Amino acid sequence: MESASYRFEFYSENSLSLFHYPKFSVAKNFIHNRTIHKAIEIVCVYDGKLDCWVNGAHKILEKGDYVFANSYDNHDYETAPEASTFVIMVSPDLLNDVLSKGVEFVNFFTPSPSSFEKSLLLLKEADRNFDHMNFYQKKGFLLNFIGTLYDEKLLQGEAKNGKRDIIGDILEYIQEHYMEKLTLQTVAERFGYSRNYFSTLFNKLMGSNFVTYLNWVRFTKVSEEKSKGEKGRKMEDIILASGFGSAETYYRVAKQFEGKKNS
Repeated sequence: MESASYRFEFYSENSLSLFHYPKFSVAKNFIHNRTIHKAIEIVCVYDGKLDCWVNGAHKILEKGDYVFANSYDNHDYETAPEASTFVIMVSPDLLNDVLSKGVEFVNFFTPSPSSFEKSLLLLKEADRNFDHMNFYQKKGFLLNFIGTLYDEKLLQGEAKNGKRDIIGDILEYIQEHYMEKLTLQTVAERFGYSRNYFSTLFNKLMGSNFVTYLNWVRFTKVSEEKSKGEKGRKMEDIILASGFGSAETYYRVAKQFEGKKNS
């Protein structure tokens, strides 16, 4: 297990989540705790300051600022000492009407004061009612929210980032085939790379090695299946169906990720 802290996050198709962090705090020792996922992540800062990195670019966000992390953008945060934020996590499929081919969100965005206040009111109202909103009401909120910011150069031509496209394809492939006998060699060959080049590329773009990421995917899948609580299904069957070669391997990995053995 690598010593560097790293988060891998997965969100289902057509997912939309809203989080409110009145006192969002990220410890300094978690700096460059890079996160990569397919979901688009939108962060609104309405108080305090938030250090943010997206694809290597850095900005200190203050009240009135937004950051938009597009699909598979490398991004991380640090607070000094804390910030008040709203966070939207949304599947890009829900924004097909907004993000046409070749278009994406600007990463760092500061709307006019009036537009910011309107968008903040929408976030606060949605936060009060989100658990009771159906899918179409949530999508309506999302489009209304985007609409309040849309006319202020919220969109840009999609960045020419071939490596980001490559890592997106690789991560999606792993998500679809994690239960199979994947190795660094087989996945490298699948994408036309030598083993050594693929290993270097993966480490550079992800900040983690291939085995760590694959184990995390499988560990997450086991956790998801356990949470379903299906009667009569043995833990060992879940482990093997998630791609682990043995229960012993799973428990060793679980100990690394959780700091203790899974029960």
